[in-house]
Amino acid sequence: MADREPPHGAAHAVRREPVGLDDPRLLEILHEVLRERLPGLPEASVAPLVAMQARAKTRSLLDAHPDASAELVSLDGVVVGYLVIAPVPGGLHLADLAVRTAERGRGIGGAVLERLEAQADAVDAELGLTVWHDEPARRLYERHGFETVAVDDAGAAAVPGYLALRRARCSTRRTASPCNGDTSTSSSSAQ
Repeated sequence: MADREPPHGAAHAVRREPVGLDDPRLLEILHEVLRERLPGLPEASVAPLVAMQARAKTRSLLDAHPDASAELVSLDGVVVGYLVIAPVPGGLHLADLAVRTAERGRGIGGAVLERLEAQADAVDAELGLTVWHDEPARRLYERHGFETVAVDDAGAAAVPGYLALRRARCSTRRTASPCNGDTSTSSSSAQ
């Protein structure tokens, strides 16, 4: 399917626009993602459940990360997803990343991660997140160098069912990729 191929140069084509967590475009995508987790239920039953889940998720994000900021993700001028990032000691926490169902498989999530990785590498920061243990996005994160760790960015054990993942600081990774423009390979351990 040629129309489902990742866009050429997706990392350069993806745009991020700062918005509030209450932005209607962000909430529309959040509702879409939550709705797909409730297949087979009638819309009349699902709509109030999704609205309640969206409010709870937004409140939970703000409670856990009061300094979090949200951004819409656009490709070719069309809003295709969003991310929520928060500063944490020593790095950034990817609190949420969502791509519209119809846009998945095009390299958009990977392009967003590449930008976040460059942002973290520029200041030699770690990048952390939590993900449901069998969430398909887990493979994406692992391809981008995230590894399972015992505790999350705040030093707490992950909630049962969730995994804390972390991408180490550039200066502590064993990598052949450049860090801050440096092409040397670090020999120190990532943990």
